[in-house]
Amino acid sequence: KAALEIKKNSVLSPAAMETLTIVAYNQPVTKGFVEHVRGVDSSGVVNSLVDKGLLAEAGRLDLPGRPIAYKTTDNFLRCFRLSSLDDLPPIPDKQEQITIDEITKENDTEE
Repeated sequence: KAALEIKKNSVLSPAAMETLTIVAYNQPVTKGFVEHVRGVDSSGVVNSLVDKGLLAEAGRLDLPGRPIAYKTTDNFLRCFRLSSLDDLPPIPDKQEQITIDEITKENDTEE
């Protein structure tokens, strides 16, 4: 019965996509690192991504409390049609990024 079970494709939430991005570019990382970058509790999102097979435990770090580190899986690569993590797009340079202040300034001048 389990072998014939067909899993429905599920859409990932913006929080899940953000978490996957953080892990993919910085792995191996702890839940604490993800929470620090996102600024919100990310335990549920990380656990959900582990359940979906997109993240996996990568061992424990040699830090106080021995936190679990997470990494992306081969399933993550397959789902995003990547042959390796080297296929991830580069992170834009700080100079190429636009700030929220620039966006609001542009909107103010248009009105």
